[in-house]
Amino acid sequence: MFRSLATRRGRLAGHRGFVLSGWLLLSCARPVGPTTEQTLAELRDDLNTARNELAELKTAVENDRRQRFSDKYCKDNTVARFMEALRTSPMNACAEVELDNALNFMHTQRWVFAWMRPHEGIAGLHPTRAGGILRNLRPEMVHASTRVLVMVQPHEESLEAMERAHRLGDAVRDKVKELLPEALRQTQVMPTYFLPCTLVRSRGKLKRYKDADGTPYNESLPGEPGKKEPRVAVWIFFTDC
Repeated sequence: MFRSLATRRGRLAGHRGFVLSGWLLLSCARPVGPTTEQTLAELRDDLNTARNELAELKTAVENDRRQRFSDKYCKDNTVARFMEALRTSPMNACAEVELDNALNFMHTQRWVFAWMRPHEGIAGLHPTRAGGILRNLRPEMVHASTRVLVMVQPHEESLEAMERAHRLGDAVRDKVKELLPEALRQTQVMPTYFLPCTLVRSRGKLKRYKDADGTPYNESLPGEPGKKEPRVAVWIFFTDC
């Protein structure tokens, strides 16, 4: 794999040189007749082809890099299976994934939890929760394989509530991107997903779910909506799987 990666990087450097050379030729050329126009047209086609190949090679190199870091930091096959099941599920409904895999994911990955009012948007994100996101985005905690996953649970099972919850999740995703340090802007922030159906039906199994200082995940902070208010449960996960 390392030889393949080195080969791709060599090809990447070669394509960059070709694109630069082609650009210089185009900028210096002066059309003097049909033959020159035809040559310039062919050169433009070659440049477009080179740009496309360059983009594909950059993606391949980045994927290779992500995979190497994932192999290093993701040692749990059940977490990887959960992520794969989630990615292949529709994003407009809760996913039917294996409960054990889902619970293991919830209990083993780094996370931040927040209660938010469906009508407040990102302004309703408690500063302490935003601070938790920042702590998980420190450079020493983010690798090439790290992805951020936002999952939401609406306050009720209506289409309007689901749409509001999903928009709120998207607002949290945008906030995560905003909080990413400049050097980590390539970190993948996945689309918003609903909490898996299997977990919604088994909420009792999440009672043991606590944060680093032992506080139950579902305790609201001062200023967050209480049990008697409409509120959206928002999870922000940080995973290398």
